[in-house]
Amino acid sequence: MPSSPPRLVILAHASVLDRGGYARRVVDCARTLRATFADASIRLLSVESPTRRADRAAVAELTHAVTAFGAELDVVAAWPRRRGFARISDALAARAVARRLRNFGADRVHAHGPRAAATALRATHGTGVRVVVDVHGDRAAEARLERGTADDASTPTDLAESRVVALADGAIYASEALSRRFPAPRDAPTGVVACVVDASRVRSDADAEARRAALRRTWGLSGDEWIAAYAGSLATWQEIPRVVAVARHLTERVPQFRLLFLTPERERATALLRAGGLPSGSFRVLSPPPNEVVDTLSAADAGLLLRRPCVANAVAFPTKAAEYLAAGLSIVTTDAVEAIVGLVSRRPIAGIVVPWSVEDDVLAARLAGESRPDSPAERAARRAIVREELSSAAAVPVYRRVYDALDP
Repeated sequence: MPSSPPRLVILAHASVLDRGGYARRVVDCARTLRATFADASIRLLSVESPTRRADRAAVAELTHAVTAFGAELDVVAAWPRRRGFARISDALAARAVARRLRNFGADRVHAHGPRAAATALRATHGTGVRVVVDVHGDRAAEARLERGTADDASTPTDLAESRVVALADGAIYASEALSRRFPAPRDAPTGVVACVVDASRVRSDADAEARRAALRRTWGLSGDEWIAAYAGSLATWQEIPRVVAVARHLTERVPQFRLLFLTPERERATALLRAGGLPSGSFRVLSPPPNEVVDTLSAADAGLLLRRPCVANAVAFPTKAAEYLAAGLSIVTTDAVEAIVGLVSRRPIAGIVVPWSVEDDVLAARLAGESRPDSPAERAARRAIVREELSSAAAVPVYRRVYDALDP
């Protein structure tokens, strides 16, 4: 690093105040940088709209999250990007970021996503400050998925997204598929860091089993119930109708089946499950805070990750996959999620892969054959995968290699 101790900036330019997957990746980055460079000064700059900045509870929560491991938060005011102000808003944000980088004496900027990367490149132009872009996914493909627009591997990448990776000094990708879709320059250091879980949330095997037993007793379960879990939002691309349909078929086939549904949208989720025909008593909907998701999932046996074939899913590494494994759950995924298919291929204990194309009742029949609680040893083996591959601690060597290679 040029300075000692190093001065590192993490840049977000899409909300980290909405508690979503983007926010988790950014916070995990701060945690990993701290573990990688113990003496570094680390600052998170988050470019936010007036509406987001007004959410004092979210700002306080994020401040607590990053200061817990010795980082600082600086929320940068941005103009709304609506009504034709996008270019002006981005230009002003880049100026504000440039001032903060100078005042902080930044050595490196770790920019999350294409908009943050574009802002970082603009703010650091001609300064010698190196930019590492963190590629979480294909944003253009995610937008197509939300619109319901079909695509496949032949669909070209968005030029703006490709350009920022090509101009960056280094890149960290959430999956191998992303590194192929958005290649960095040949001489740029790169690495793959999947969406990970904070190592402190992976309980010891004894503690995890005790937590599992306590939760199931609290919920009044007799012991032989088989619980499939879903954790996440109710967004269209999460395939909630299919989750509900498969769960309904399972209630017809497996008397001891239960569905555990974790989401911030508790009332709406409950209404969807009832409307989908799930009988009362066959499901439980909870909204635990983020730091309690893994513990709550530990009462279940399998985690549902049912995604359709498209570019966004083919290149993603869903955050919930690591959470499911950290809780000891077997992942049930489709052949649409390349990263998880590869994980299951390497580590079969991680779960099962089913074709997206099968009918809901056929998928339920497959799961019915798996409907038995696994042994403590099997759950322990899944937690071991997280410790070895999908924890913040496992990401440290990758960060170290990429950042050390940035030095002249």
